Amino acid sequence: MDGIRVIENIAYSVRIVDQQIVSEFYGEQFIEKTIKNCESIEQLSYSLAIKGGIYCLEVVSPIFEKNEIIGHDLVGFCLNGAIDSLNTGQINFNISSNKTTGKQYGSYDNIYEDDSNVYF
Repeated sequence: MDGIRVIENIAYSVRIVDQQIVSEFYGEQFIEKTIKNCESIEQLSYSLAIKGGIYCLEVVSPIFEKNEIIGHDLVGFCLNGAIDSLNTGQINFNISSNKTTGKQYGSYDNIYEDDSNVYF
């Protein structure tokens, strides 16, 4: 995983092949991995979580060889810096638990709004 440190806001990166960690990197923003066991993951997947005030995006990508999954790449990002850079105007961006109450936003499925927020 040479060069992984140049990816902005990376918290961690792990490559697992044949159920063994073959490389890993943990940055200053690392708290913990949400995804503990990825053996059964067969397609690109992601998870959003809030851990100790840090907004985390975790991505799991299967590694294929000849149409067979031989391992997985796990990458975690801290989104705090990106969210802060978006919050410079009148719109306040944030990550929270899914909200499925309130008024449907426009004609979009699974997007809702209340008096001051839009939820996806």
